[in-house]
Formats: sequence, structure tokens, C-alpha cells
Amino acid sequence: AREQGTGLGLPITKALVEMMAGNLQVTSILGQGTTFSLSLQLPKVPEVSPPPVHDLQLAKIIGYRGPPRTVLIIDDHDINRSLLIKILKPLGFILLEAANGQAGLDQAWERTSLDLVLIDLVLPDLDGISLIQQLRQLSQCQHTVLITVSASAFESDRQRSIDAGANDFIAKPVNLKLLLER
Repeated sequence: AREQGTGLGLPITKALVEMMAGNLQVTSILGQGTTFSLSLQLPKVPEVSPPPVHDLQLAKIIGYRGPPRTVLIIDDHDINRSLLIKILKPLGFILLEAANGQAGLDQAWERTSLDLVLIDLVLPDLDGISLIQQLRQLSQCQHTVLITVSASAFESDRQRSIDAGANDFIAKPVNLKLLLER
């Protein structure tokens, strides 16, 4: 069974909209979906001049030095995997992907080495914590960098990931600069 949310998203959104003197409407048709509409009266923002040119000319990362590095992305959502691939592929990484924990374990088992594994905590078959523990038991993943990538904002999930053997934890949506630093 997939983990469900706490059910707080809609009440929190409604409270925020009402604090801004706005209106939130919901229309739902059974079996077809739900539409949320939001209306707010916002003040006009004064025009702002663009930042100086030197602020816009930030260094752009175009690759890395050394031999090609292999990254395995384990996430059950195609769009999440696609986003990470879109970020990492142009930089020269060799990318592998798996839509569930078992497929990720199989890919890791077939490789002689992996440089990095990005692991979603919520997967349809294995939870991310169990997957991290199983990956760490493979000889080829003893020194692999394992990073949990999760929408969870709870410190307990971060700590459980680290305790299970992950090297780090990055919250979704993934910040490109943070991912590349890690």
C-alpha cells in the first residue's frame, strides 16, 4: 500500500487563502477528478529594474572532470526520473533508471560498480529505507554514494535514511545546485 498524506494540505491552503482575503472553490466529479480554483486580490508590484549584468553571468556547469560516472535513479514516477535525467545527462553522466525498488536492486546487482544512487523513499514494492539497507549489503555498493530524494519534509525521514546507510538526503523539488554539490 502506498503512503497517504496527512490530509492537511487543503485545510492549510484554505486558511492561507482566507488570510489573504481570497476565495478557494472546489468542484469534484466522482471518477473524473477535482478542480481547485483560487482567486486573490493582489496589489500591483512596482516595476523593478533588472539586476546588474554581472549578477546574471553566473558560472554554468557544463560537465565534470574524470572518467564517466554512473548514476542509478530509483523513483516510481516517470516525471521525477525524467527531470533528473534532463539535469544530469548533458553533464556527461551515464544514467540508469528503475521504477521500483526491486528493479533498482537488479540494476545494482548487474553492475560492477555504481558511483551514485538517487533513491525515492516511497516506492511501490520496497520502501526506500529497506532498499538502502539492501543496496549496502551488495559488495559493489559498499562505497557507492546513496542519496535519498524525497518530498518528505520530516527530519525523522532524513535521519532514518542516514541511519539506514544513505550518505545524504535531498528534499523534492530537487535543487540543481544542491544536487551537484552533494
